[in-house]
Amino acid sequence: QRQAARAGSPWPEALARRLVKDAVERGALINALRVEPELGSPARGGLPATVATRTPDGWRISGRKIYSTGAPVLKWLAVWARTDEAIPRVGTFLVRADDPGVLIEETWDHLGLRASGSHDVVLDGVLTPADHAVGLALPGEVPAKDSAFQAEMTLLLGALYNGVAWAARDWLVGFLNQRVPSSLGASLATLPRFQESVGRIEGFLFSNRVLLE
Repeated sequence: QRQAARAGSPWPEALARRLVKDAVERGALINALRVEPELGSPARGGLPATVATRTPDGWRISGRKIYSTGAPVLKWLAVWARTDEAIPRVGTFLVRADDPGVLIEETWDHLGLRASGSHDVVLDGVLTPADHAVGLALPGEVPAKDSAFQAEMTLLLGALYNGVAWAARDWLVGFLNQRVPSSLGASLATLPRFQESVGRIEGFLFSNRVLLE
């Protein structure tokens, strides 16, 4: 939603306003679905296997996306795909997560990261309006990334990950102070080995804070 609402964004204004309104009023979440089994990350180039076919009613999209973070709770999917034209263009196609033909395959079961819900999303002839295609361009003519937006995202993601690390640190310190093994007769927090480990964690967190600031 932040990218869609930026000045100079390729998103049509009416569509951007709809996304922002959905986010503010209903807490609707959107994520970009770009990674594919065959292609991997699109950052290294190549055409997506996901295809958008033009029809009188809009675009029909078929393909499979992996690492689709938040898949179970998303309301909108920003699907990176290529057109079926003789000379294909690539771009983003906005799809509602509850549109017919959208299927979530629960493939994500990674220890310690299950809550990200990064399941596979399969699109089987999903129809989306013609004006839901954003930034269509020939592969060699895709505009350069918005550097200001990329900087904001780097900061926001860094702050998010740092917050997770702080929460883990707080849990660990609480556990070490509360856990009193009968064989020790004192909390685990009194042991030099744990004190040293927490000290190293504090050092990393301090570095994070300095870099973020």
